[in-house]
Amino acid sequence: MQPQTPADRIRATLAEIRQLKDQQAQCREELSILVKDFTDKKNELLAVLQAASMSASSPSAPISTKPVLQAAKFVTVVTGANRGLGKAMCQQLAQKDWGALCPTSRGGVDENRDGNVVVVVVIMVGRDCGKIHAARDEIVAGCGATNATSGSASTVNCGTVPRVVVNGSGGMPGVMAQDYGTGPVVVVVVDSLAMDIGDPESVTQGANSVKQKWGRVDLLINNAGIAPHDPSDVSGLEVSAKAAIDVFNINVHGVLRTMDAFIPMMDHATPSSLLPMPHIVNVSSKGVGKFLAQCSPDVQSHVTSVYDIPSITSLMEEYVSLLSKGKEHTAAQGWATYIYGLSKVLVTLITKIYATKYPSILITSVHPGTCNTDIIPASWHSFLNLEDPSFGANVILKQAFTATETGVFLDEFGLPLPCGV
Repeated sequence: MQPQTPADRIRATLAEIRQLKDQQAQCREELSILVKDFTDKKNELLAVLQAASMSASSPSAPISTKPVLQAAKFVTVVTGANRGLGKAMCQQLAQKDWGALCPTSRGGVDENRDGNVVVVVVIMVGRDCGKIHAARDEIVAGCGATNATSGSASTVNCGTVPRVVVNGSGGMPGVMAQDYGTGPVVVVVVDSLAMDIGDPESVTQGANSVKQKWGRVDLLINNAGIAPHDPSDVSGLEVSAKAAIDVFNINVHGVLRTMDAFIPMMDHATPSSLLPMPHIVNVSSKGVGKFLAQCSPDVQSHVTSVYDIPSITSLMEEYVSLLSKGKEHTAAQGWATYIYGLSKVLVTLITKIYATKYPSILITSVHPGTCNTDIIPASWHSFLNLEDPSFGANVILKQAFTATETGVFLDEFGLPLPCGV
């Protein structure tokens, strides 16, 4: 038997690593199934105990044939939702099969139980009041629904249970005013929120509004972002200190503000049967790799070595200071002049930092694919194979409901992407 060469040993080690990764993935899948089963059984037991308590306190009360309308069981917040990826995500959420949230028996939905009207809320966030409300109304109308006022709501048989989509402008009182029949039915409430993530006061007010109106957040998708275009520049993007300040205010500080404002509603949320824990998805980009590839090794190491929010703030200030002396000066110091790319590097780093800080919340970042949105400069369209926004929306939502590892940065195929950290 010939002795193993170094190449043979490397191949053997790689094979062992692949086998360990497969075993790890299988364990995660089995754990996810166990958590879901446990949550379902716990919810069923609580419902039985609640019904028994109500019967004991009111033995002579007549039995109602109308199902009990529950408080919102699952609330999703999507920023940048008036167009592009954000709007496409909200549209897909409105049409999603939410039957897993209904009380179930082994054979599926139990139609003989009270509480079979389950409320799911999708909150569309945008800074322009008129545009975000119009986007909400368009999605609701597209689902064949009406405003949540008094009267009957028509259901659509889609998925495991009938679904009705209503306009959430009236809040929970408006939702409860509808007649949904005897159930089971999932009521998808599409609400809109005028909130500017670039304005700290607006974010605080927006979060307070969500808390008062719906009480909880289970899934937060930080999708809003900007990339200032400049057709006169060879890159198609504006490169200046002012552009960097504007981009960082939305793409980086905006993500931080939104997470800080909404995490208190997530950190104590009761796990649902859809997610074992609340989830924050930060939309990033493969521009992370493009930016780092254009930097010198020293700058790469400098950028990816940040470990907390103050050091990220200092890094942004340093970059703005360099750009204030000109694009050429910045490049001469070893920095890439790709502001949007750096903003997404920082979003990915923030994801890792917050994932460590909040272990009870799943926090991930995702590249949704290169999609035809306003982020892409017009001059890039000729050489890029752009996907429809619905593709990117599906990528983000798939990760939102299936990711199990916190702090990761995944591509459009669910594979981990490096960020040098």
